[in-house]
Amino acid sequence: MSLQTRMAKGVMWSLLEKGGQQAISFLVFMVIARLVGPEEYGLANICFVFFAVANLIVLSIVDGVVNLQIEDDERLSTLFWAVLGIGVALALVSLAAAEPMALALHEPRLMPLLALFSVIPILLALASVPTIMLLKELDFRVYAVRSILAATIGGAVGIFAAFHGYGAFALIFQQIALFAVNNLVVWTSVRWRPRRVFSRARLGETIRPGLKLAGSMLINVSEREVPRILIMVFMGPLALGYYAFVARVRYAIQDIFVNPPFAVLYPSLAKLNDDPVGQKRLLGVFITAAGVAIFPILACAAVAAPLYMPILFGNKWDESIPLLQVFIVCGGILPLQFVVREMLRARNRMQRFLKLQGIYVAAVLVVTIAVLPLGLVEVALGTLAVGLLFVPVFYAALEKWEGVALWHELAKLWAPIAASALMAAAIYGYADGPYAADDPWLRLILALAAGGVAYLAATGVLLRGEIRRVCGYLKRRRTGEAA
Repeated sequence: MSLQTRMAKGVMWSLLEKGGQQAISFLVFMVIARLVGPEEYGLANICFVFFAVANLIVLSIVDGVVNLQIEDDERLSTLFWAVLGIGVALALVSLAAAEPMALALHEPRLMPLLALFSVIPILLALASVPTIMLLKELDFRVYAVRSILAATIGGAVGIFAAFHGYGAFALIFQQIALFAVNNLVVWTSVRWRPRRVFSRARLGETIRPGLKLAGSMLINVSEREVPRILIMVFMGPLALGYYAFVARVRYAIQDIFVNPPFAVLYPSLAKLNDDPVGQKRLLGVFITAAGVAIFPILACAAVAAPLYMPILFGNKWDESIPLLQVFIVCGGILPLQFVVREMLRARNRMQRFLKLQGIYVAAVLVVTIAVLPLGLVEVALGTLAVGLLFVPVFYAALEKWEGVALWHELAKLWAPIAASALMAAAIYGYADGPYAADDPWLRLILALAAGGVAYLAATGVLLRGEIRRVCGYLKRRRTGEAA
């Protein structure tokens, strides 16, 4: 089978994996969130900070299998035993830290949770080498089966436990079941088995490529996990539950509506590396498309949150709605950052982006620490303010480093922002107006319809040129006229 055919099949199975896994996971999340409530959800998320660290370490170590195309038993076995040893060490750390953390945070319920969680780093380590071997072979069919089956069985276990009153333990049981199924699927899908050999000399060369990946992942983990630690320490599990819940909803919206369009930007830019003018044109089209397509979706998700949150998650999470609304608006900054990241990535300048991203994350964490005593909504507003302030910093850096100026394209975003604001005003006006329907589902549907009509009307006035530009570019690309 040719590489092109394997890649095409890989894309198909990858889309199935992501779509199916996301749908199942979000449905499970809705049910469990309804059953356990904010405080129990917050307690479980302290354990997930440990998981983020374990995942960072394990993925970084095994990345060399793909990068170096490793196939020999000696290096694979050495890597397996090294990762398994790290998994066991992380499990022991989780066990040892259980009582001190429970005492330090004045949360005795945390001790048995962390003790139970200690199983997960071992399961993660056991599956890491066969999983990365499947990735090396572009066998995304097994990836899809693994993800969908694990999400389904893990979700069923979690829902069963939550329904029977296990609270935060239900989330840990869910993850244990998920990783157990992962192991079952991947180990039955590869013929390789580890031998009893270990070479310290070969280990160093094997893990070296993953150290670069670790730097990038460390920035992302810090951005996501450090605020959770701070919130737990200074505000307690209830506040952490609200924050973690909002983050989960926000990332689901991001994964569905923000990330997919940018999956094609990097390879498209890479093909245009000999055509700087074509690259700039493509970046401009993506900025315009983000404004026309992504901004209204995020505005709709933010302003309609008071309508769909009680329907989907129940009234236990009502206090998190203002926090969710601000964080969804923060999502509008991500596409603008992605444009800069993918351009630097295409020109093999990712280290420069990581430095810039590191400064940005540091600023977000400083602001989070400063405003945390004021409340969670203030933390979200501080994050939004830092993001807005850093947009010109990202684009100034892109112009300085690569000579690509996109200020004109950014300035034209006023039109989709205005159209999205009109849509949001229409949704809010209907939902809070005297003619709003009494039935929650009908009120939501009619509010969204009012917003859609308002956006279409605003589009006809403000965005005709932008839509013609995006459609024209896509048409030329299909017919081969564009660079």
